[in-house]
Amino acid sequence: MKDLTHGSIVRHILHMAPPIVVGMITIMICQLVDLYFVAEVGAAAVAGVAAAGNAGFLINGFMQVLGVGTVALMSHAVGRKDRADASLIFNQAIVLSALFGLLTLVVGALLARPYMRAVAADEATVEAGTTFLLWLMPALALQFVTQVMGAALRATGIVRPTMLVQVFAVILNIALAPVLIAGWGTGHAFGVAGAGLASSIAVLFAALMLLAYFYRFERYVGFNLVVQGVTFTCHSTFQGLGNTKPVLLSSGSRLLLYAVPAIWLSTRPGFAIEQVWYLSIATTTMQAGLALWLLRREFRIRLGPLEQKVSPAPVAAE
Repeated sequence: MKDLTHGSIVRHILHMAPPIVVGMITIMICQLVDLYFVAEVGAAAVAGVAAAGNAGFLINGFMQVLGVGTVALMSHAVGRKDRADASLIFNQAIVLSALFGLLTLVVGALLARPYMRAVAADEATVEAGTTFLLWLMPALALQFVTQVMGAALRATGIVRPTMLVQVFAVILNIALAPVLIAGWGTGHAFGVAGAGLASSIAVLFAALMLLAYFYRFERYVGFNLVVQGVTFTCHSTFQGLGNTKPVLLSSGSRLLLYAVPAIWLSTRPGFAIEQVWYLSIATTTMQAGLALWLLRREFRIRLGPLEQKVSPAPVAAE
């Protein structure tokens, strides 16, 4: 962490501003490259991608709201040396970013075509824009998470890793654009779908790189244990209902799926302790999903007869 409460304000601004500007410029370059290769597909494709891009800018505005709010709240906590509050704000922002990302996917799938029909002049443009938006939606959803992680780093005075990840993502997008849009080297041109897919792949790699950075290098704030919280909540609910068999089932399945592969991995050449950590994350997530499914099943069994009792009786015909 870089302590921004000491030293020259001008020096801090000059230190943090260039990476942010570079990130903005690289995003603009990426959009120009997409349009350049999409232009080979046809005029309708260019019009569709350009019109669909306006929706992307709108969603980006919501990302900025979340990112700026995260920076403001976290920087105040960091400035007063309240690490616990800074970590709490970061984890709340991560949860919000995940929720907004899922909402973006759902709303995008439902409204992509109606939106294009509202802004496009012909059916070809509507089709091109809709295709581009649907393939771009994973990128827009993932950018909520990357926005929050980048904002958390800026709040602690760290800007270089985010800039490097953005530059890498743009370079990857530029490299994938001719391959996926025009079919360079593969002979399979995806057209406007390739433009959206290139962006989604690039943002996915950026999100994974930032996630890896947080796990390996970030020490001031860290992720909350959301998955374990879900598991504990489900188990507590089962205990309150007086049925602990599902707790034993989910815990036993997690232990089995964790212990056996961990022992097998320890006997393999090149074994590293990180492999056990990744296995633990995967099995804990599986346990949370199983606990949720068992709890929903329990509710259906217990509440089903009650719903039948309170349902209104059919009115007899006169």
